[in-house]
Amino acid sequence: EGRVRRSRGEYDEALASFARAEKLAPDWDEAVIAIAETLVAGGQAQRASALLLGYLGTSQGARSARARGVSIDLARHMGDAEALDRALALDPRTTPAARAQAAGQLALDADEPILAARMLAQALDSEPAELPQRLRAAHDWLAGGEARRVLSIGDEDYPALLLQTPDPPLLLYVQGRVELLGRRSLAIVGSRNASAQGVDN
Repeated sequence: EGRVRRSRGEYDEALASFARAEKLAPDWDEAVIAIAETLVAGGQAQRASALLLGYLGTSQGARSARARGVSIDLARHMGDAEALDRALALDPRTTPAARAQAAGQLALDADEPILAARMLAQALDSEPAELPQRLRAAHDWLAGGEARRVLSIGDEDYPALLLQTPDPPLLLYVQGRVELLGRRSLAIVGSRNASAQGVDN
């Protein structure tokens, strides 16, 4: 009933219908998600985001996976970095660094550099667990052959054309003649795990 009323633009009646369903089955994500979707359709995205975050804060485990996904998607759609940060914090699969990076990027995209800096600073406050292994691997690689270097994005030998891409890598592992990175080049793009359609094409 609620979905039919929402499709007709009868948002108040749809909300009442979904609220009744939520009372009958309080552990059912779909009713809360439907209420949030109706609020968005009615132009109340901020209220929908607050509802989802409140629900997620009081709910448990796997039954909230879809609601978490909707909350994350809604925050991204609204360009709300703080809501994205809160939604990702409730996702047990997201690391603090990944959460800070995603929220910081969204803040940058929304032209909020101060908020982005605050979000990204959270990622710098914690050392990734795999850092010692990665440093050892980089050290071993550098020591394992001749003419090997690591170029940082600020290095004078860093390829100028690569700096013009939307998301240049912070580090480049180079083996061979570094000066060749400034010449014309050919790139081959592919996938290690191509889909069936990709293989057919």
